Amino acid sequence: MTRLVILAALLASPAVAQVSPYGPRMVALPPDAECVARVAVHNLFGVYHATETVETERGPVSIRYETVGQHNARDHDRIVVVSLPDGLYARPMEAEIPDGAVLSVCVFEYLGG
Repeated sequence: MTRLVILAALLASPAVAQVSPYGPRMVALPPDAECVARVAVHNLFGVYHATETVETERGPVSIRYETVGQHNARDHDRIVVVSLPDGLYARPMEAEIPDGAVLSVCVFEYLGG
């Protein structure tokens, strides 16, 4: 019975970022002079298809990660920023990441235009 209660609690809890044996795929970085928030996205070994939400200095940023091919070194994986807090935009909104590389997504305040 205790196992069922624990399982129910885990299923009811919010999803957390998945971590591969090689480390986390996405992590929040501190803001800098250009960005009000940043997210580092790591192209790690293995097939991975998921949307992760990372809590940043300015709120949650959700990024979709798609492995292209079967994780071989010739394929670049793809990311797409799928949601941001109101009043913000990101650069890049979409990108390809070479195997083993790290991409920094910079979040800015939207000033119109």
